[in-house]
Amino acid sequence: MPGQEKIPPQLCVRAFPLVEQHGVLWIWPGVAAQADPQLTVDVHWNDDPAWPTARGYIHYQANYQLIADNLLDFSHLTFVHRTTLANAAFPGSHPQITPFERGIRVVRTDSVALSAPACPENTSQAVLPAAIKRVDIRTGK
Repeated sequence: MPGQEKIPPQLCVRAFPLVEQHGVLWIWPGVAAQADPQLTVDVHWNDDPAWPTARGYIHYQANYQLIADNLLDFSHLTFVHRTTLANAAFPGSHPQITPFERGIRVVRTDSVALSAPACPENTSQAVLPAAIKRVDIRTGK
């Protein structure tokens, strides 16, 4: 404890298994024996100098489940983030969704997705050209 040389015996801090991979901390708050670093999501591009990556954190005054739902459900992008992260083509795109043991794979290869302009956030920062061809694949392990 700051300002003290000795930690009081009644002060207890629970420890959790933790692994750092590619700049991401994976914490197992449950049963320590079930912690398995092989089950983390591969985000190797996160610390690859060839991929531009933004780092930092955001403090939310919300339950973590709402944040997870917001980050995993892209159906709101066109309506909430119209001027930054989305474009008008997103709701008309029909992704192919394939489930597997620990997640899903979403592939957008239809003509709407392939001909959609880049989102305003990317074009405003010259990350992508205004017209792009893309396949959006999102997977877990």
